[in-house]
Amino acid sequence: MHLDPQLLRAIALSLFIFLVLSSRMSKGSVKQTPEGPAFPIKPLFALSRWILLLAYVALVIVLSVMHVSKIPPVWIIVVLVLVCILVVLRMPGTIVLTPTAIVQRFWFFKDKQIPYNDVMAISVSQGGRVTRVMGSNRVTILHSPNHSASEAFRQEMELRTGKKAVL
Repeated sequence: MHLDPQLLRAIALSLFIFLVLSSRMSKGSVKQTPEGPAFPIKPLFALSRWILLLAYVALVIVLSVMHVSKIPPVWIIVVLVLVCILVVLRMPGTIVLTPTAIVQRFWFFKDKQIPYNDVMAISVSQGGRVTRVMGSNRVTILHSPNHSASEAFRQEMELRTGKKAVL
């Protein structure tokens, strides 16, 4: 079966646009944990990131096989795997509001933590979709559009710190 590269490109672009728009439109929800409310990455965003990574690798291999009629060299596959690992490492971490501090957890990086009494400012941008919490300990925690429940996060931070969010 012959697959037209133009058709593959159109399908991949349509899928990408659908996933990006649908992940931005979903709100997500707060998860209650024993430590406190957690604001994880929206499941649709995480799923779309994994699907797009796998589709990207598959597309490179398929196009290589279709045009060159052989498997791509090992170094190309290694570079693709490294790019995938880098993308997964840079995914925003889950934010948890513990009784004493705000904590952002990552898969492979050290946790970021700001005690509530060390919060200097809470700023909101992009129409309320992004909330930046800045601490006096030089730590900044970013609640991005990819995290769930942005309005609930902002309200909870104002309640726990006693500071108003600044636009």
